[in-house]
This record gives sequence, structure tokens and C-alpha cells, in this order.
Amino acid sequence: MEHELKQGQALVIVGAQGSGKTTLARKIAERYGSFIEVSADRLESHQGLNDLLAHAKQTVIVEGFPENKEQQCWLKALITTPTIKVEKKYGVAETVKVPNFIFCTSDADPLPKIEPGRRFRVIKL
Repeated sequence: MEHELKQGQALVIVGAQGSGKTTLARKIAERYGSFIEVSADRLESHQGLNDLLAHAKQTVIVEGFPENKEQQCWLKALITTPTIKVEKKYGVAETVKVPNFIFCTSDADPLPKIEPGRRFRVIKL
């Protein structure tokens, strides 16, 4: 499989448990350097997301998909911008490059959760 992650684009891998979603995500992410794996609930709080972005690698592999509507909206804005300000040590804000995102989910149709027209690529296993 040949997949390229471009800035402002997220990849969604949909499949049953044990179908190889995370393994495929790791192989794709390795092409872009360092990556980190997190569960979708880490994206449910602003502080959790801020901490993730402050220490993010080049690609973030997310197990699941955020259920919180507010977080889905914030995530939508996040993956369509090249940089974002995050709070680092001692409350100092710093502009960082937004990492690529790969979502691994068993949800058969995750896209309606994010407003149509956004740049998503979907792989169904």
C-alpha cells in the first residue's frame, strides 16, 4: 500500500479488532520519522491534548476516535492548520508544528463525526 500523509490531512484506518489497523499505522508512520501512540480518550481534554502536542512526535497514532463533540471540532481545526500554540514548561506558550494524525478505529463510519469537506483519507480493512 502506498499512502502519503500531507499537512492538514488525517488518515483513518477502519477495521475489526485484530485486523492489523495499528500495525499498518505504524508502518506508515515510520516513513515520517518518530511517532507516538495514544488512545482517543487522551484527546478528550484540552490539557491532555496540549500535553500531547507539547511533546508530540512527527505522527500521532490514535486508537479510536474522539466521542466528545467539542473535541471533534477542536481536532478538526487542529488537523487543518500547520502550527499551533501550546503551553510548555512554566506556562510559556510556544508555536509548534502540528503532527500528522492516523486514527485506528472499528467505527464503520467515523467521517460524519467531523464536518464534511475536511481532508481525510480512509482505508477500510
